[in-house]
Amino acid sequence: MKKQLQGCICGGYWLLVGVVAFFAILIVAVKLLLPCLNDYREQIESNLSHLTGYQVTLESVGGHLEGIDPTVSANGLLVSVNGKPAASVAEIRVRIDVIKSLLSLSPQFTYVRFVKPSLSLQETAGQWSLKGSTVSSDSKGSLGFERILGYLTAQQRFSILQANIDLVSEQFGDHSVVVPSAYVFQHGGSSWIKSAIYLDGNTTPFDVNAKIYQSLGVFGAYQLDASLNVPIISVPLDKQTAPWAAQMAKVDFAGKLWLNYRVGEGFALQAKPSRFMLAFKNGETYAAAPAVRVRYSQKSGGVFVEAHQLALEDEAGKIYPSTNLSFEWSPASRQSYLSFNQMDLGVAYRVANHFLKPEWYVARLLAGLAPQGLVSNASLRIGDKDGDVSYHFISNLQQAAVTGYQGIPDVDHVDAVFSLTDGDGYIQFKQKHGTLAFPTLYQDKWRVSASSGLVDWQQVQNTLVVTGRDLKVHRNGADVEGGFRFESRKEAPDWLSLSIRGQHVSVADRLTYVPQNALNKSLHDWIDGALADQGEVNNLNLIVQSELADGATPDVRLKMDVKDAQLNYSPGWPTAKSVNGTFLLDKSGVHVAVKSASLAGVAVSGVSVDVPIDKGAADWLNISGALQHDAAEALKLLRSTPLNDSVLAPFKSWTIAGDVGAQFDVSVPLNDQSLAPKVILALSFKDNPIYIGDVNLAGQVEQGQFHFSSKQGITDSYFDVKALSGVSHLTLSSEFEQDGRLSVMGQLSGSVDLRQVASWQKWPDVIVDNLSGEVSYQGALSVNKSQQDQVDLLIDSDLKGAQVAFPAPFSKSAAQALSLELKIMAHQQDVVVQSRLGSLAKSRLLVRSGTLFGGDLYLNSQKALPQQIFNGFAVEGQLDSLNVAQWLPVVANASQVGAEGQPSHQTNGEFRVPTWLRGLDLLVDQVALNEQNTLHNVKLNYARSTAPETLMLSSDELNVKYDHEQGKPRLHFGYLNWNTEKRSVEAEADNPPFHANQIPSMHLIVDQLYINQAPYGDWDLNIVQQGNLLRVDPFSSDLKQGSFDGHLVWRDDESAPSVKLTMAISGKDLAELTGKFSSKGFVTSKNYKIDVVLNWYGNPFYFDRPSLSGSIVFDAKDGNFSQVDELPGFMKIFGIFNVEALKRRLTLDFSDLYKPGLTYDRFDGAFKIEKGVLTTTKPLHVLSPTAEVSLEGSADITHETLDEVLTATLPISRSLPLAGLLWGTPQLAGILYLTDKLIGDKISKVTSAQYKVQGSFDEPIITPIKHKPAKRVER
Repeated sequence: MKKQLQGCICGGYWLLVGVVAFFAILIVAVKLLLPCLNDYREQIESNLSHLTGYQVTLESVGGHLEGIDPTVSANGLLVSVNGKPAASVAEIRVRIDVIKSLLSLSPQFTYVRFVKPSLSLQETAGQWSLKGSTVSSDSKGSLGFERILGYLTAQQRFSILQANIDLVSEQFGDHSVVVPSAYVFQHGGSSWIKSAIYLDGNTTPFDVNAKIYQSLGVFGAYQLDASLNVPIISVPLDKQTAPWAAQMAKVDFAGKLWLNYRVGEGFALQAKPSRFMLAFKNGETYAAAPAVRVRYSQKSGGVFVEAHQLALEDEAGKIYPSTNLSFEWSPASRQSYLSFNQMDLGVAYRVANHFLKPEWYVARLLAGLAPQGLVSNASLRIGDKDGDVSYHFISNLQQAAVTGYQGIPDVDHVDAVFSLTDGDGYIQFKQKHGTLAFPTLYQDKWRVSASSGLVDWQQVQNTLVVTGRDLKVHRNGADVEGGFRFESRKEAPDWLSLSIRGQHVSVADRLTYVPQNALNKSLHDWIDGALADQGEVNNLNLIVQSELADGATPDVRLKMDVKDAQLNYSPGWPTAKSVNGTFLLDKSGVHVAVKSASLAGVAVSGVSVDVPIDKGAADWLNISGALQHDAAEALKLLRSTPLNDSVLAPFKSWTIAGDVGAQFDVSVPLNDQSLAPKVILALSFKDNPIYIGDVNLAGQVEQGQFHFSSKQGITDSYFDVKALSGVSHLTLSSEFEQDGRLSVMGQLSGSVDLRQVASWQKWPDVIVDNLSGEVSYQGALSVNKSQQDQVDLLIDSDLKGAQVAFPAPFSKSAAQALSLELKIMAHQQDVVVQSRLGSLAKSRLLVRSGTLFGGDLYLNSQKALPQQIFNGFAVEGQLDSLNVAQWLPVVANASQVGAEGQPSHQTNGEFRVPTWLRGLDLLVDQVALNEQNTLHNVKLNYARSTAPETLMLSSDELNVKYDHEQGKPRLHFGYLNWNTEKRSVEAEADNPPFHANQIPSMHLIVDQLYINQAPYGDWDLNIVQQGNLLRVDPFSSDLKQGSFDGHLVWRDDESAPSVKLTMAISGKDLAELTGKFSSKGFVTSKNYKIDVVLNWYGNPFYFDRPSLSGSIVFDAKDGNFSQVDELPGFMKIFGIFNVEALKRRLTLDFSDLYKPGLTYDRFDGAFKIEKGVLTTTKPLHVLSPTAEVSLEGSADITHETLDEVLTATLPISRSLPLAGLLWGTPQLAGILYLTDKLIGDKISKVTSAQYKVQGSFDEPIITPIKHKPAKRVER
């Protein structure tokens, strides 16, 4: 064992010695040989050319030992391709690791150093090679690159200093790369590379860390793993850029990349979230920081790209939802495939639009659709088909919106499946609560609750065919479904076929589903206006087929079952409400069959409405139907139509009841409004109550019919009307005048009750009550005959059978014939009425706008009526006689009976000459006022032109003028001669001829008043009416030497009417006062004073004796009784001045006392009156030179009895001068006329006498009594 060990040690020693000797010899040999390397330069160039596959030349080759390791250097290395330099290295220094080389039996380098290398590369058709080399399918470029990587892998250290690389690429353009230094070192069986690379002069380098290794040890292919820190770089885009990138303005990138390259297989590139920015020439920019993976297969040429979290941010700062996408390109199939999970449609379209050619169909389609929303689960396949680009895109759309284009709907808020190829496409969509529009078909967008359907399109030869199937829309509570086919033709007009069905469609959507070009404008406007936005449409069916070109005639068929709709036939026609029926539109026109409706409030059925289409135009609207309805409602219906202004115009004020049958057929122009409607109307009547408002006439149509047509006018029309207790027959016809107007003629005949005619005209009851009998008449009616809108009516009657019970000259017996001719002419606001009643009267008057304008009435005159009608009404003519007494009951009844037959106390107000009165010129030979008074040669005159406020009445017996003074009426009698009658004693206190409120305020003047041929002075009265209170305040008589102040108040109270009369009279000479009531003054005085206050129940026109109360005080001095016989009867008012009775009762001779000329010194007295009994409060006292007389006591005026004592102081004379004293009683001027008027000669029965006077006024009992001296009155 020891020997063996010694032998091994000995062998190992000598082996070591041998190795050392070998290495020593080798080193010495290398050292000696290295300087001779340049001699082998050509061999070295050949070996390098063989190694790289390119021509390699060296300037020089040298070497030396560094330790035991030889170091070889080569200067001026040049790699040429086709004779042109492609790569060069200023110096290459290589140090061989001897030990490792020996151990590995292959060259091992301690370091390899390249100084100032320069490399030029080119890219053609995706293949990289040295500049100038030709790329072929059998190119060995990858093999040469593999050899380079093999050498680099084998080296422990490898460095590159000051390297420059020039890149020329068809796809990426020209670029320059500067590498200041790059180091390759070996670690863990792999070669590591570290370097900083500058691109295109950028100051920020690419930091590169790479590892080169063999995947399966020494047997695997070489691989390169590298990481790169990429600064912000801009990819230059110039004219050499690919056409697809022509719109790009700038591409920036920055980030960190991981690269894995397998020689001969391809590479994989991965980029963690990095900055990427893409800018286009139109200003759009998009930035993102996605994670990207790229795989490239060198064998197949295929490319696969994945991008995660690709969230684009546009130039406005808007960030879009992130996207995960993948892209794959297969050279074998020449197809690319793109898929992504989601993407904003808008930004996708904007980006894609920059890469699509405008002539591509997809570019035009996307431009037309302008999509918005979110696309998800999308895939795009792009390939080559017969030399053209083919593609297929399919995706889901979420809440998407597109603009309608070539039949594709305009829609938003839609979820859909979208498919698009180079030849066709489709969109199957569902939508909730959005808008939907078909721009090719409809103008408006629809707000829908839900919609769904399939729209597909395809190119068939040169025609784009768009088809909509299973389209369903729910909007406004309606369910609509249907489909369409749209063809967009290049060589011919577009064509459309549309089919729609609907349920529960609102009438407001009546035309919503009819395409905009399907109807001509006039028909469209009529349907739009005819069916108001009310009601519901069921079973809507619409079929449209048409070329979409100007002038094309669409084939449209529309059927709708309408419910509770509203139909406006035409302007001016009533609106049909609650319409239930069928609406049909086809080639022939519009047909509406109204099953039931309410027309102007009238329930109708069976009405047809048609709008015929002739030569593509809808010019007329036809309405036809028949009614059997209540006449009032039927007439109301007809009057609500334009017929009211044409054929029904003459009957506007007519109302009718009962049932009426009506048939109508009306055609109304829709476009040319200058055309007149065409009308056919037929009405039938039977037992219909009728009321004619124009004349306020009620009656009953026993039977009748009315026929009218626009062509023939009124034909075969008649009415039998029962009215005014008679039956009248009216026959109507018409003619068309030369100017085209329709004139209506009618023939009237029949009989009427005259009293009912008067009642019909609302004449006063006093006239109605005096008319009786039945008369027959004939007449003629014409409308529009004389001129447009003029109505003429002629009535003739002999009035036989009529009895008029008025006084002459207006009385008539039933057997008497008196011709009546009446002509009425009405035009617009003017009505002319012309009449003639025998020879008694004729008139013509004009009523304008319901007010009398003017006219004339002639009585018993042969003078012709004037042709011109002047403003105002004038009456002239003459009458033989007029008996007022006979007419008074008529006038009294007319004035005292009100509308309800009750006494009327209403005031007539202030009397003024009517403004409508133009003139009066009336002469009456005799006017009998009553039995005592008859006026002769009465003339009544008035002329508004000369004296508009003055009315004159004159006769032999009176003369009066009525006018106004300072705005107040004035009645001025020049003279008045009035005869009175014996009045009855029956009381009329509660029944005055006039009431206070019937007497207007006025100024009443009587210059000369004569009663019973006796003078009663002159009077001036100021009458003031205050409702039921009448004041005569004051009334007076003209006294030049005195004053007369009288007042009268009449309270016309129904429960307690009363009168108060006061008079205060004073003056110098009683002759002035008494002379007003006599031919001359019959009592004189030097001064006098009279005060009277009287009150009584009732009215001034009746002196109620039982209620009379008041006082009378008088005093006269130094006068004379000159004319005792002139004493008026009213002087005996109190029953104490009956001188005739005294003369008869006394046996003494009074002749010397009552002869004219009796002088008195004083004459006075005072009386009190209570309830009709007069009592002396101061005895009546007469003091004269011949006697002194005193009278005291009482007189009952109501019962006309006396109870008085007469005391006289007589001189020695044998006779009592009483009579003369009594005849000299002073005048009570203020009450003379009034009391004599009311009481008359009844007061003349009262007198007094000497002695005891008792008994009645007419036959007093005078009894002498024992004389008791009276106390003398002090003066």
